[in-house]
Amino acid sequence: LMHTLFPYTTLFRSLEQAENRNRKKERAERNHRLIVEGAILEKLLPEIKTMDFTDIEGYLRGKLN
Repeated sequence: LMHTLFPYTTLFRSLEQAENRNRKKERAERNHRLIVEGAILEKLLPEIKTMDFTDIEGYLRGKLN
């Protein structure tokens, strides 16, 4: 019985590893995007560098409305 399940368990592990690689790649891409977006905001609005996150959100909402 163990011998007949071996190909399936190997396939399952391979699929699981591929999914983990995809999640890691997606997370890295999202992190990079967020860092770049944050750098752009700081460049265009240097005053936000001294604000905490909730203050930044309120400040931006005020600017955009």
